[in-house]
Amino acid sequence: MKYLNIYLKKKYNIDFVFITGILFLFPINISLVGSVRPVDILILLFFMYRIFSKNKYYNKDAIFLVLVFLVLMILSILFGLFFRSITSLGYIFFLVKYSMPFILFFSIKNSDLTENELRRLVYIFGVVYLLMLSWTILYQPLRFLGFIKGSWRTAFPFTKPPESDAHMLSAYFSFHIILMIFAWRKGILNWKVWRFFLIISLSLMAMLITGSRNGILSLLVAYIPLEYYCSSGKMFTYKKKELVVFFLMLIVSLGGLYLLLRINNQLFTERFGIKDLVSRAFSFNFSHDLSVNGRQDKLQYAISEVFNGPSLIGIGALTSKMGWFDGIIPSVLVNSGVLGFLVLSILIFFVLIKNRKKAILNDNKVYYQIYLLVIVDYIISNLATEFILVTRGMVFSIFVFAMIEKIINIKSFKLADI
Repeated sequence: MKYLNIYLKKKYNIDFVFITGILFLFPINISLVGSVRPVDILILLFFMYRIFSKNKYYNKDAIFLVLVFLVLMILSILFGLFFRSITSLGYIFFLVKYSMPFILFFSIKNSDLTENELRRLVYIFGVVYLLMLSWTILYQPLRFLGFIKGSWRTAFPFTKPPESDAHMLSAYFSFHIILMIFAWRKGILNWKVWRFFLIISLSLMAMLITGSRNGILSLLVAYIPLEYYCSSGKMFTYKKKELVVFFLMLIVSLGGLYLLLRINNQLFTERFGIKDLVSRAFSFNFSHDLSVNGRQDKLQYAISEVFNGPSLIGIGALTSKMGWFDGIIPSVLVNSGVLGFLVLSILIFFVLIKNRKKAILNDNKVYYQIYLLVIVDYIISNLATEFILVTRGMVFSIFVFAMIEKIINIKSFKLADI
């Protein structure tokens, strides 16, 4: 094993190999045992490798807050066991699910990567995105023609019907659209106008045909701070090039939607076809929506459970009547109580303040602005569904957060053309 490790280090950077594998594996929805996916195993192996690696850097304050949060979850479970019977032993996996984002973040953050390897990982991240973009656009035609079997709503590769994670895909595209628009307008991405126009237009189309409103809502809310940062405080002021591009995108998107809904063939008019998905994405009649009503019921249940019981530390995953609450706030309250929610909020605030100081010091303020924007977008997405507890909904965001933290620490970092 020792000699294999030496050989790999000579040939490849093992950290780079691990992260590349994680980026390519995370969309694959193949269950090994229960909710364990292949990428989960790879993340744990990467974490173990980083633990035994000589090159380690840890932020003691951040790790302390993470440990406090996880300890509160354990105390919540123990407290619940004293007063209630176990609802499902399977819910113990929520302790692992809450740990995975921290495990991946600290593994990438502490990885030993050169500046060129950071740039190559950004390129690989983009390749994976283009693959997922192509998959989403082609999903319904391939399903209709019988090449793949899947849910009527778009899903990640290898998702078994009738399951669907369209809401996760919608959030995935919203996250990347915000990221790309800001990076292009700030000159980080040196894309030509036609390239930017094409990718954003296709991304908007892909987000719409998921049939989920999550991405649309998070995109609209996150676009307000995006405008503030892009216009240096003067809201909705554009350069001529930007106006032309956004005007064309509007025409193409609306025109494409009109044609999409007017085409009279079975692919678009069948019961669960693209027409229904697009219509669902723009349906905001929340008072009569089963999905919205279900989320409201789960939120009310979580509030009742916590505030009529041990509100400080929650009732724990094992004794809760629900595992998934379709929202990160009720999930955190039930699994760790008000204290857990406060610790998690302090952790986010602490990381933002610390990175702001580093960004200013190293002349990387623009990357910190990206950091803020994608965090805002991702938090909004998680208010409707706890994506961060699902590997497919977590890896891409944690990768971006950890990579930006690494970039912020490099003096005047420049991203090469990709």
